[in-house]
Amino acid sequence: MDGIRHHGIIMPLDKKFEIMELAHCFVIPSSFNPIKHEDYKYSFPTKLPELIACARPILSYGPADTSANQLLDQHNIGIRIHNRSVDNLISTMLGLIENYSKKLASAKISRTLAEKELSAHQVRSKLSCIIEF
Repeated sequence: MDGIRHHGIIMPLDKKFEIMELAHCFVIPSSFNPIKHEDYKYSFPTKLPELIACARPILSYGPADTSANQLLDQHNIGIRIHNRSVDNLISTMLGLIENYSKKLASAKISRTLAEKELSAHQVRSKLSCIIEF
C-alpha cells in the first residue's frame, strides 16, 4: 500500500480531466461546524456530477443534510460518513483501499445511473416540471 496522497484543488481547470483520471478516489469534505454548516448546507459542489462521471469511488465526509450528501444518499452513490470521527474516517479509508476493486465496480455502476438520472437533460426536464407546477 503506497498510502494516501492529497492532490488538493483540481487546478488548472484546463487540466482537470487529466488530473481527475489519475485519481483513485475523490473525497468531498463538509464542515461539521454548525455555524459554517448553516451557510453552505444548501450549496451544491459543481464538480460533483463530474466526480460521479469519472467512475471513481467517492467518499463524502460531512453532515447528512447537505445537498451533496442528500443527492448521494438518494442515489446510493459513494461512501458516506455523517458523524464526525477521525477513527471512522481512517477505518473507512483503509476499507476503501483494501476493497478497492469492489468500490471501483460500484462507482462504475453509479456512473451509469448518473448518466440516466443526473444528466443535464434529465435535470432540465425535472426543473421544467417543477417550474410549470
